[in-house]
Amino acid sequence: IILKKKHGNEKMKTKFRWYYKPEKLMVYPDDKEKYGFGLYPDGSFYVTKYFGAHDIYIDHKDVIGPMFWTGFKDSKRTDEYPEGQDIYFDDICRGNGGGEDFYFRVGFEYGCYVAEMPWIDRKQIHWPELKMYVSMEFCEIEVVGNIWEHPELLEAKE
Repeated sequence: IILKKKHGNEKMKTKFRWYYKPEKLMVYPDDKEKYGFGLYPDGSFYVTKYFGAHDIYIDHKDVIGPMFWTGFKDSKRTDEYPEGQDIYFDDICRGNGGGEDFYFRVGFEYGCYVAEMPWIDRKQIHWPELKMYVSMEFCEIEVVGNIWEHPELLEAKE
């Protein structure tokens, strides 16, 4: 696995997405024909949906996010993702370090992205940092879904 996060003087591109509850759809800023995104001066965001020549502002109660890109990519290579799929906050990943598969949700804690594993006793230890798994040569990580579109993936693995 190659660590894909930018280092040094290179700037890491900020990517994000939202989940639009009424349509049960993960929306990316690349969907410019359908959706618009922006920030108000106070730092809050707005989302619009395009209907021909008109924009309709989407109610914030219908949107979950933004969910930011972690700066990492998974280790599975496909025609669609030749360098690996981007790993976002709230993704569900399957990992394998040579033994049995394990599943985790990508979370954020203490200023870093973490692998939230339901079987870890949080009173004793913290969740491990995501970069630990992504950077290990022997550990394969694959994005298998996210908690909004596929909540059953993590529930079944607890």
